[in-house]
Amino acid sequence: FQVSEEGRGISSISPMLTVTRIHNSISAVSNIRRFVFFRVFLFQVSEEGRGIASISPMLTVTRIHNSIMAVSNTRRLLNWSKDFARKRVAFGHKLIHNPLHVQTLARIQVELEGGFYMLMKVAHLFGLEENQVATDHELMLLRILTPLLKMYTGKQSVAASSELLESFGGHGYLEDTGLPQYLRDAQVLSIWEGTTNVLSMDVLRSITKTNGEVLRALLADCMSNIASVPSSSDHGLSATRQSIVQAINDISSFAKLSTTKDETFMMAAARDFSYSLARTYIASLLYGNASRCPDDGRSTEVAIRWTLLNDLAPINKALDNERIYSKTDFKNDHAIIYS
Repeated sequence: FQVSEEGRGISSISPMLTVTRIHNSISAVSNIRRFVFFRVFLFQVSEEGRGIASISPMLTVTRIHNSIMAVSNTRRLLNWSKDFARKRVAFGHKLIHNPLHVQTLARIQVELEGGFYMLMKVAHLFGLEENQVATDHELMLLRILTPLLKMYTGKQSVAASSELLESFGGHGYLEDTGLPQYLRDAQVLSIWEGTTNVLSMDVLRSITKTNGEVLRALLADCMSNIASVPSSSDHGLSATRQSIVQAINDISSFAKLSTTKDETFMMAAARDFSYSLARTYIASLLYGNASRCPDDGRSTEVAIRWTLLNDLAPINKALDNERIYSKTDFKNDHAIIYS
């Protein structure tokens, strides 16, 4: 695909792609690079200037595929790590009896389940859209959740894969075990189909183009997921629900605040804002699952831990400090890097 000097897609593609050679990169055994060149003959495949719009359905499905890889990559490594902990002896005991080691794996398990629930929600919405039975509300949800899902699970998989390789000790670094490949594969998941910053800007774009409809749909769905109020005796789940409600209120307040700010403000806040949406939505999904299974203590604990271990709304710091995300902040960022 070509891009004009203004940065817009020209909507043309070369019909001739030549692979000149393939080789293994030094110190990256599984990273095979292809040297290619395009010939000069092009033909138009969509309306002028509508290149990205014409391939947007493909972006949706490939972002979902990317997220499936991210979640499954983490799950496989975690399963191996759990099995390894049953056999490896350290400090006189098997790792499965080491509180710190088990805590580390439990935290990864909570992250994994959060990503999995969000993935299943988006896959369900995509199925409704493909079969042309999705409501307007569901289409709005799919539009904003798809980039959020890909963004969050991609970064999640990199962090989890790195931590899980560490759980194997030296075995996690040895190429012969096959384990290092999973970290290399995970790293590309936060790059392909949109980097974290690109996807964060896409979230803002979706909100702007729908006049805020996608954001209202997401927050409404969050409230629907936490509609069930736990019993007064269940203090843990009650506190979890309160944390989610507070995060929703913070996001709403931030969205209102942003209408009084300039473009720099929202661009600088895009990543924190997207993380706030992703974490809060996942929290509501986990809470909803726990509230539907009141006798399942494990589901309750996962929901509680998600809110305890994650800052649900990192954008809330801007509500108390006007300097955050401001032009002054941007100038200081620039000075820190380049002066």
